[in-house]
Amino acid sequence: KVVSCLVFHHLSPEHKRKALLEIFRVLKNGGKIYIADWGLERNKTKASLLNFFKYFNVLKHIIEHGKGMLPRYIKDAGFKNVIETSYLKTISGTLCYYEAEK
Repeated sequence: KVVSCLVFHHLSPEHKRKALLEIFRVLKNGGKIYIADWGLERNKTKASLLNFFKYFNVLKHIIEHGKGMLPRYIKDAGFKNVIETSYLKTISGTLCYYEAEK
């Protein structure tokens, strides 16, 4: 098993791809990955403000998370059964819980 909490939104798209490919490589068949990170923004006001983050270098990678793109990265790395198991609306955004299997 691999567990990640609030890491992927800090990574550039290229580093997300590399990290997920490496996780996929080292997991045994049937192994699982569990990720908690910012995901599809469920609050309409916060969702409309996502593009504002592009002006802040340290926050620019959160945009694609808020648009719900992390599961696509996970699938593209080769994982199957990629699901969002739950989410939690917080003052900072929507925290999503994902799991997938090799």
